Amino acid sequence: MDYNMQYPEIYYRIHPNVVQCIMRYSSSYDMLNQMPEEDLVEVMIDEIYNEVIREYPEINKDLREQRSVVRTKYAQNRPYYGRKKLLKDIISIILIGELLYRRRPNMFGGYHNPFGGFMY
Repeated sequence: MDYNMQYPEIYYRIHPNVVQCIMRYSSSYDMLNQMPEEDLVEVMIDEIYNEVIREYPEINKDLREQRSVVRTKYAQNRPYYGRKKLLKDIISIILIGELLYRRRPNMFGGYHNPFGGFMY
């Protein structure tokens, strides 16, 4: 088993953008002692989404999906989860995971340092 490919390919496309976004916003909150406000997380998700779509426009385009939205009574009574919603959900999972990882102390008593190594 190849342990270098544990995540799907989309993860490797999204994760660098998540790290860059966290680094841009890291001065606006105390990264080690608090999570960013919910509004800031939403802004970060939107920013990452726009960056990913700019880099990989094919992710957002599927004409078959847009044409095949069924107009049944059942489909009208439930929310539509298209590519945009699913991609934003994946981005939010990766973002929250990365934010929590940066707050977690390591086994030696220090915290993850985003600039390399650990802080004590």
